[in-house]
Amino acid sequence: YVYDTCRTFEAAGHTAYIIELNSDYGTRKERNITENRMLHKRLKQDIDKSTRLFEKFEQGGRTKSFKGEIDWPRYLRVDNTILSPEQVVDVIISSFSLCNH
Repeated sequence: YVYDTCRTFEAAGHTAYIIELNSDYGTRKERNITENRMLHKRLKQDIDKSTRLFEKFEQGGRTKSFKGEIDWPRYLRVDNTILSPEQVVDVIISSFSLCNH
């Protein structure tokens, strides 16, 4: 799915980037119920249900790719456990030399 989406954008003349954001379990759990997340994601507004779904996914799901699994020329994995959104943007811009800042 991800590769197909990237190819669709590139076929239309755009450059596609894959950015994988990772953080540790505790950080993901905290972020799952932040005010901003609840404001913008209707399904997160029921905190108990959201927490149960989070725990269920954590037990049976996978939250990050395996090393070498994603083969795309413009792929970046960022551990954003201790980074602000602005810092993550700076990492992305710097990693791909997108602009001078």
